[in-house]
Amino acid sequence: MGEWVDLPGEFLAGVDAARPAEADTVSHMQRLGAVRAGESYLAWCRYQTILVLCDRLLTPTGSSYVSDGFGDIVARVAREAGITRYRAAALVDDALCLRDRLPRVLETLRDGIIAPLQIREIIGRTHLVSDDHHLDPDDPDSRRIIEVLDESIADLLRGRGGSWSTS
Repeated sequence: MGEWVDLPGEFLAGVDAARPAEADTVSHMQRLGAVRAGESYLAWCRYQTILVLCDRLLTPTGSSYVSDGFGDIVARVAREAGITRYRAAALVDDALCLRDRLPRVLETLRDGIIAPLQIREIIGRTHLVSDDHHLDPDDPDSRRIIEVLDESIADLLRGRGGSWSTS
């Protein structure tokens, strides 16, 4: 873990980790923004790693997955992340949801536009939209509602400045 201590200053708005008191207030404000973007990027990396594990260890059977593979992934994630199996299962569920239902929203996390907590809010608020609901229920070739939501949410997040509150 020593490589994190030696993270180059340009990742943290130029503030030298060995002498942070020497940086001015503006630099520290920029550093807070850089840390937030870094946390978002690392959360995206975590989801990507979980998705690779899912691709390697889950065996598709029809429209669902074999539960033993899911349990194995949850156990591995819990062990390596130092979290409970319950929290690990939620991370795996979130990763699969983001990849399969909200891929453009996931990109906003990668790009530091939103924080991991906000991803949870978006997942929760779109969870009731079924994967098989279409804009035009009578036309099987019409776009799925979740695809339109994913695109709309991502565009909204990318086009709006300021802070995003979950309260």
